[in-house]
Amino acid sequence: MLTRATLLGTALVVGLLAASGAATAAAAEPVVRYTVRPVYVIPSDRDYDPRYADAIAESVRNIQGWFAGKLDGHTFTIGDPSPAICRGSNPAAFYERGESFLKAIDAAKSCGQRIAYPAHNHAWVVFFDAEHNCSKGPFKMRQGGYGVTVMDAGVIDGLLDPTGAPSCPDLAIRDGGWEGMLAHELGHALGLGHPRWCEPVESRGCPGQALMWRGWVDYPDSAHLTEDDVDRLLDSPFIRPPAPVEVGCSFPLDGMYGLYEADLAECW
Repeated sequence: MLTRATLLGTALVVGLLAASGAATAAAAEPVVRYTVRPVYVIPSDRDYDPRYADAIAESVRNIQGWFAGKLDGHTFTIGDPSPAICRGSNPAAFYERGESFLKAIDAAKSCGQRIAYPAHNHAWVVFFDAEHNCSKGPFKMRQGGYGVTVMDAGVIDGLLDPTGAPSCPDLAIRDGGWEGMLAHELGHALGLGHPRWCEPVESRGCPGQALMWRGWVDYPDSAHLTEDDVDRLLDSPFIRPPAPVEVGCSFPLDGMYGLYEADLAECW
C-alpha cells in the first residue's frame, strides 16, 4: 500500500534525480575564460550615453587589432564588444573622492559583474562616468592592475574627441593618446609591467616609445611592444588561452593561472 510518506519520498527522489540530470547537462557547457570584458558604469546622478557605449566598444576593438598587428595575428578575445551596462547606487561625487579605482570595481560588482581585483579569469575594463582626480595617489582611475583597469569620463570624452583639451593641466595628449592610454592600462590588465630598463631609474636602455612606458602618447603609430612584452603576452592565457574547461571546476593548477575564488564563482 502506498502511503503519503512513501509518495512524498518517491517524489523527492525523482526530483533529486532530475536535478542531478540537469546539473550533469549543464556541466557539459564549456566555460569561456580569459576574455577582455568592458563595463560601462553610470553613477546614480548621470544618464546613459549611447555615444559612450559606442566609443568604448570601438576603442576596445581597435586595441584588439593593434595587439594583433604586433603579435603576428595573436590577440585577446573580447567577451562582448558592447560594454555591459551597470548603474551605480551613488552619485558621481562619491566615486570621485578617494580610492575611486576600488569604488568603481565595487559598483560593477553590485550590478552582477563577477569582477575581482586582482582578477585571474578575465581582464575587466571598467569605464566609469565620473571625473578623474588629477592629484597623485593609489587606487585612482586611469590605472590598471592584473585583470582590471579603470578609466574615467575624461578618457571616454577623449575617445569621442581626441583633439579635446586634456582633463589634467599637466597632461599633453596627442590625437591617438586617449586610446593609447587605454591600451597601456589594458596592457597592465593583461599582465604587462613597465619596461625593466625604465624603473626605478630610467636608464639609457629605456625604450621611451614602448607602449608600456611613454609610447602610449604616440599610439598607434610610434608605440611598440618590447621583446619582453611580446614573450610575456604570447605566453599569456589571455592571448593564447587554454582549451575550454567544463563546468565542475576540474581546472588544472597551472602556476599563477590556477584555481581562484573568482573561477569557482564562474563555474557554479
